[in-house]
Amino acid sequence: MPSPEDAAVMQQPKICGACGNQDVALRCPCKTVYYCDTRCQKKSWKEHREGCTVYMLDQVEKAKAQFGDDHAEVGMKCYCLGVALSQQSKLDEAQKLLDDALRIYLAELGEEHPFTGDAYGELGMILRSKRKFEEALKMHKKQLRNYRATDGDQSGKACVALKAIGDVLLEQGKVESAMAMYREVMETLEEHPGLERGEELAAMCLMTMCTILAKQGRTEEAARLQERSIEMKKKVYGGDHASLASGLLQKGQHLMEAAKHKEALKVLEEGLQMSLRIHAGRSHLQGQFLALIAQTHSRLGCPQEAANFFRKSIKILRKTSPGGPSGREVLASYDGLCRALMAMGRPDEAVEATEEALAAMKGTAADESEGKAELLRTGSAYKGGMKDLPGAVEYMKEAQRIYARLGKAQDAAELGAMITQMAPIAAMGAAHGLDRRPRG
Repeated sequence: MPSPEDAAVMQQPKICGACGNQDVALRCPCKTVYYCDTRCQKKSWKEHREGCTVYMLDQVEKAKAQFGDDHAEVGMKCYCLGVALSQQSKLDEAQKLLDDALRIYLAELGEEHPFTGDAYGELGMILRSKRKFEEALKMHKKQLRNYRATDGDQSGKACVALKAIGDVLLEQGKVESAMAMYREVMETLEEHPGLERGEELAAMCLMTMCTILAKQGRTEEAARLQERSIEMKKKVYGGDHASLASGLLQKGQHLMEAAKHKEALKVLEEGLQMSLRIHAGRSHLQGQFLALIAQTHSRLGCPQEAANFFRKSIKILRKTSPGGPSGREVLASYDGLCRALMAMGRPDEAVEATEEALAAMKGTAADESEGKAELLRTGSAYKGGMKDLPGAVEYMKEAQRIYARLGKAQDAAELGAMITQMAPIAAMGAAHGLDRRPRG
């Protein structure tokens, strides 16, 4: 599993930040960009240094040396570095710097300075990422009060804070309260067109509301909001953009879940092509599109096409998914691949894919997870399809052990009953030379 600090790098292909060449090796010490060589690095430096955390840390130290530890200039440098580290998923380091920035802003600039509101907002997002929802909510409410005091109740910044509060409430499962926040944002933006980031905020709120409505089974309302969101994103971004591609990904998923499979394929293929234009190399977004296209082919009863796309998605997601080679996205694609192979009557290949997925889990946090138990459980059926009953029983026993350790008593008991039935048959088959496990 990748470390959190490398997550941002893993999602980016190794493309030179200066000339665009692929598969380059030189990486900036900040770990966010690659180069062909030092010449390309120097060529790109003026642009890159604004977001280079190594350079930004040096600027913090220089500001402290020049102004003292508690000067507003130091607060601004700490804030900028904290935001950059947060974007790299270095949340603890980012939080410490943003805490320092907020402390300095409050002392030097006051509660009602816009910089103070910005610091509240960034800290709220970090706390939300850490799943500290009550603390995040407090920060975003302070952010909202600040923005209303500095920019007005109907400002674009106030809408940003309202949406952030809605996002935290949604994480807490307070769906109706979250929807109220999103509706307030939409009403403000409709009453005051032309607000800063207005259309972008509206598109994001609509997409989230769409997801909520789809989960509530209100598919027609969800579809209408989704179309509005995509149209707004096209207007905001003008052409190919990751946010627009993500909207197409979500639309394709909703169409697939509504059993509109041919429409879903058309949307997903459009989004896949857009993601390829955005990222010349492999990207997480491409892997997600490939996985959904594979799922759609499965639902259309086309296992061969599904298997092909699942294999492609696995190849990309193993390198780009934030969860790493043993993450949920990768395991879901392995599961889909195995089911497609079984539908084609190829249990031996399904077993190979299962063992490949299990090998990826070794030495990771997933090695003793419920996901591994589920993989072993379904893998036992594939082993059974190969007439490898001893192998199937081995998989079941391992899955039962994991379920028991996790406190999943019902799952463990169900497997125990199956093992009791199958173990004697497997032993009898082995004794009579009927064990058909592949031999090395």
